[in-house]
Amino acid sequence: MALTRAQKEEFVAYLEEAFSTSPIVVFSRYKGLTVVQADELRKKVRAAQGSVKIAKNTLLKIALQKKNLELDQALLDEPLAIVTGRGDQAELAKALKSFSKENEAFEPVSGIMDGVVISTSAINELAALPTQLELKAKLVGTLAAPLTGLVNVIIGPARALVNVLSQYKTQRETAA
Repeated sequence: MALTRAQKEEFVAYLEEAFSTSPIVVFSRYKGLTVVQADELRKKVRAAQGSVKIAKNTLLKIALQKKNLELDQALLDEPLAIVTGRGDQAELAKALKSFSKENEAFEPVSGIMDGVVISTSAINELAALPTQLELKAKLVGTLAAPLTGLVNVIIGPARALVNVLSQYKTQRETAA
């Protein structure tokens, strides 16, 4: 079904807003994905707080022009999926990378992060970074380590006394 002019203008406005407000936008080749694979992609992206849209390249070009962003023209000659993220950029990049490993037809080719066009290598580097949740867990572990050591030092003499008394008790029982 063909889009009306109003729908096209609305979609261009959506893309402009996504380019401005989304922490990350990734453009990916998707030609050859089955419906089942596309649904799996949408689920993975949704779990990483993102969304997947398919746009006509003419509408994408208009939105990029309005935001003064330039993508490689060779990319704009083929169909692209537009993945926008609202959450952690590393989490979304990891989801896309894992999906592209499982499905050869899907390949991230470029993106926009904080209003700047980024390459595939930048997306891959981002996927290699730990997510915010992993970083928070490491921070908690680092903060808790000295406290754990302190507790072990405080409890150590009491534990040693219990061990000595236990051994003394077993010696008395075996001797008797």
